[in-house]
Amino acid sequence: MTLVIAAHGLDYVVVGADSRSTIRTRDYSQGVDLAQKIIPLTEHVVALLFGAGENATYHVRKFERKLKKEKNKLDGATDVTEAFAKFCRNDFKNSDIPLSSLPPWGYIVTGLDAESGKYKLPRSYILRSQYWFAKGEGGAVTIDGHPFIASYKFMRELSRVKNYNDLCCLVAQSIYDTRAVDGSVGGRISIAIIDSKRITHYSGPEVRQMLDSWEDESR
Repeated sequence: MTLVIAAHGLDYVVVGADSRSTIRTRDYSQGVDLAQKIIPLTEHVVALLFGAGENATYHVRKFERKLKKEKNKLDGATDVTEAFAKFCRNDFKNSDIPLSSLPPWGYIVTGLDAESGKYKLPRSYILRSQYWFAKGEGGAVTIDGHPFIASYKFMRELSRVKNYNDLCCLVAQSIYDTRAVDGSVGGRISIAIIDSKRITHYSGPEVRQMLDSWEDESR
């Protein structure tokens, strides 16, 4: 399954994801910890994937290739979400697959919108296959997949967050705590920060340092 998180700062967004996907047959299921669930779409926007991983990956990668092929200057969380939603709907409009037959998957599309020429307004939206990719607006914290432990963690701890480093640590710790008790969430924890300049990715030792920092402060 999945755990993906998008959390807004004042003028930035912190996103996080695990890397577990599940291969299922009629009599067998196996977790594989290789999934990439944070997909940069433009300079200030990423898509977070949840649900049926093969479908989610296929369509977001197809949209990503379309943007690159057209050398599209599209940017901003709201405009990118609307373009991606339209792309997904059009992709199925002429197919023989009825909406009722689609497996459930979706995206948190998140990043920054522009104000006065600078990208600094955090925005998050949710697109789901079962709702025909209608644009749903997320909040300052948007969590999907297996959200329960992470949601509880944010309710308890968000008030102590003072800067982007604290928010990164909270996102990482929320995924770590979920992974410890929920076998549907697992593998590598990835974190990224979207600010006005770039999308910065963290994984491995850098995430471990965030977790250690959080544990030190909690003692």
